Amino acid sequence: MSPALSPSLLSFEAFKQQLEALNQEQLRSLRNEINRKLDDGHTTLLTEEETKMISSLFS
Repeated sequence: MSPALSPSLLSFEAFKQQLEALNQEQLRSLRNEINRKLDDGHTTLLTEEETKMISSLFS
């Protein structure tokens, strides 16, 4: 007997199945939206102060 899937996992699986019905243009648009969402979460690796200090080492 397989374990029960959570509602969020079921929803995700249903979404993945719906991807099959999308055409190339729709898939590209979805990919762009996903990339934009992922880029919004991008964090800075160095603070401004750290960047200035590193820059000063090479000037």
